[in-house]
Amino acid sequence: MFSGYGVVLNIKTNTLLVKDGAEVNASTFGEGAGGDITVNAQDIQIIGKRKDGLPGGIFTTSGENPTGDGNPTRDGNLTVEENPIGDGGDLDINANILKVENGAQISVQGWTSTGTAGNLIINADSIRLNDKAQLNASTRSNKVDLVRIGQATIEITSKDLIMRRGSKILTNAEGDNVIGGNIDINTDILAAFENSDITANSEDSRGGNVEIKTQGIFGIQFRLEGTLDTSDITATGASEDESGDVEIINPDIDLNSGLVNLPSIPVETKVAQGCTAGSSIAQSRFEIIGRGGLPTLPTDALSADAVQVDLVSIKPEINKPLNTNVSTKPKTSTPKKIVEATGWIRNKKGEIFFVSDASNQKQVDNWYKNNHCRG
Repeated sequence: MFSGYGVVLNIKTNTLLVKDGAEVNASTFGEGAGGDITVNAQDIQIIGKRKDGLPGGIFTTSGENPTGDGNPTRDGNLTVEENPIGDGGDLDINANILKVENGAQISVQGWTSTGTAGNLIINADSIRLNDKAQLNASTRSNKVDLVRIGQATIEITSKDLIMRRGSKILTNAEGDNVIGGNIDINTDILAAFENSDITANSEDSRGGNVEIKTQGIFGIQFRLEGTLDTSDITATGASEDESGDVEIINPDIDLNSGLVNLPSIPVETKVAQGCTAGSSIAQSRFEIIGRGGLPTLPTDALSADAVQVDLVSIKPEINKPLNTNVSTKPKTSTPKKIVEATGWIRNKKGEIFFVSDASNQKQVDNWYKNNHCRG
């Protein structure tokens, strides 16, 4: 346990582990102001309670919590002697990873009506609150502090904030005319499950304001009153009219950026009509009908009786449509009959010809007519 009164306690380390009820504490129980605490670390883990059930953690409080349960008292009656008490200090935490688990707390509370609570500022890439963990800035003081702007506020900046199993972020106020503290959260992702709440309630006055800037929020939503089995965001006051403001802000994304407004009046598109039949100009289209033309598949061979169309040049007045009737029927021709050869002859020049009937052909000689082969 570290303590400081009216001083600044700076902690700089790679890893800070506060475990099993241990404390980093700069509270005040007298007229003097409590100390401020600044923690700079790569990894901060605050885990567990003391054997008597009181939470461990990091504290800058004004006065003493007689119950240690995250509220001024279980029954609403403060049991400590209310002597003149100084103000609690501020708590500033900077880390890559912050974990608070198993009933541990980070707290800037004020337990009496005469001493204000400090402010809690957390900057961490990743924040995990699990199993009744708390970030707490509750207060019972209605004292106006002309030096400090506000009291019992929580400011959180992170890439992701995950709350589970009854964890809380709270700036609740108890006592006569005590306004709830404000909560400002700026995170890429906020997720809260299993009855984990964010509250800025006031028992007898106006609730605090809650502002959340996030790209995505999951498992938790604003409700007029808290529930026992869901994750809630509340800022209730002594009456409905005294409820605080809750604002959830998504980033301003212009869905129309990069888009071009299309004209509302159709624009005539000039396209050269390049499909022709013979010397006539036709409307552009592509057809494969019956025999001829291109094969159905690119890998098929061209047909022997394919229709051939000569290349033509596009005339300058191509953009002027003509009322020329174009026939789409392909030209076909009857193929010649194929006759099978049954023999061959040799002419006077000695050239060999295959013929269908060699008996009717005049032969120059018959040297090939050797009907007997002997070996």
